[in-house]
Amino acid sequence: MKKIYSVFMSSLLFGSTVGLLSSCSSDESRPVITETSSMHMTVNFAEPAQSRADGQTTPSVGVPTTSWGDNILKLQFFLYDANGVIRWAKTVDRNHYTTLSDNQADVDGWYFDGIKYGETFRDVPVGSFTLIAVANVDRNVTNVRTAFGRNGMTSTLQDVDFSDAFIDNSNVDELFIMHSWTQNQRFPDFYQDRLSYAVANSGRPNEYGRNEMGEIFRGVAEGVIITSTSEALASMELIRDVAMIRLRIDPAALAEIDGQDGLVDWTKNNAIFLSNVPQAIKMAHHVDNIGNVATPFNGNSISSSVVYVYDENGTFHTEEPTSGYAPGTQILTDNFKFWRDIIILPNKCDDDVAGIETNGAIIAHDRHKYVLTISALGLPGHKYHDNEDGLDKVLTTPTPIYWCAYLDLAMSGNNVYEYNITFNNGGQTPLPDRPDISSMGLHVKFVTLKDWNSAIVSTDMVM
Repeated sequence: MKKIYSVFMSSLLFGSTVGLLSSCSSDESRPVITETSSMHMTVNFAEPAQSRADGQTTPSVGVPTTSWGDNILKLQFFLYDANGVIRWAKTVDRNHYTTLSDNQADVDGWYFDGIKYGETFRDVPVGSFTLIAVANVDRNVTNVRTAFGRNGMTSTLQDVDFSDAFIDNSNVDELFIMHSWTQNQRFPDFYQDRLSYAVANSGRPNEYGRNEMGEIFRGVAEGVIITSTSEALASMELIRDVAMIRLRIDPAALAEIDGQDGLVDWTKNNAIFLSNVPQAIKMAHHVDNIGNVATPFNGNSISSSVVYVYDENGTFHTEEPTSGYAPGTQILTDNFKFWRDIIILPNKCDDDVAGIETNGAIIAHDRHKYVLTISALGLPGHKYHDNEDGLDKVLTTPTPIYWCAYLDLAMSGNNVYEYNITFNNGGQTPLPDRPDISSMGLHVKFVTLKDWNSAIVSTDMVM
């Protein structure tokens, strides 16, 4: 009778690079494969857990939908040993599994029924391994960069494609995933012009643009034992390694500041900027300091790295989603008239435990907090703060205005973090100075926790 090794992982879902480098690990440290066997694996998605909500602000309801055809564009499987050396790697793309069906079983036992994908591989090495499946870590399918850091050092990161040949000659601790660059690392013209002025005239550090992160998923099975006398079976469910920020804006206070409504145009010069972006997440399976599977954030946030989201016709949405979200999705509750979902790299580290609030929200360490800047076009008559001379003024010409605050929460992969934003001032121009890293001024009130194929954390914040 065959011995079957089975691993089940819990999870839920959401929804570059130059040439190849040579081997990351020396031939001396990489065992020679002398014997192979077979392994059958299945990959599936878990059902969403039930939602719960509390607090005064009405939280949004509904999450983006997830499907193999829309969200999983490429899967890479690899096995690594106790020394972190990757001994076997295999890539399958969407065309491979979507052309299969559960009643089409060829000699390799492939099947795909729209919910679950399974395949038997005959060329896997014999031994004890950790098995990982990673989805969409390819610059050609999502906004990601993949990189190699020699000896695991992120200071030596070099862009490289994660081909099967490259991965199979690497150490898992030397592989990283990052945001892709924007074109020329620039921003929308209205922001780039003010940034260049600030860099030249006020000593503001330069910034570099990054694209919104693509969707990255991971499944892990530990202790997979492959022998020459039996077929190993590994079953896993994919977990999102990315987080999502949901921004909801209540602009009512701006009408009170101006004495009339309509003096801020949210369809022009409207963008979202997130700076102090995590440098990378690790390809390796990661366990935190108390033994739990953890978000593989590498612990380095880069102040000058800025993810921005911009649409010249208005970046925020003003209506409920009609596609791509679960039925019954309601995001625009209370006075929140604008919203936008943004995929980001998680910024939670193992040591983010000092600021645990009573409802379970975790405050990030200062060095890892995202900085949020929102822009819109102020119209003549709008009251704003001129941060060059420190005076409150009234606009006489249409001018971009900015609000800036820290996002205090430590954000983990597979979670949605909802920020409910109101305003206590009319914004600033030129670009506001970021709050001092040693005196984080933003106060966030934890409101609700509910599931989005994991959890939505909702907080009220004032800018």
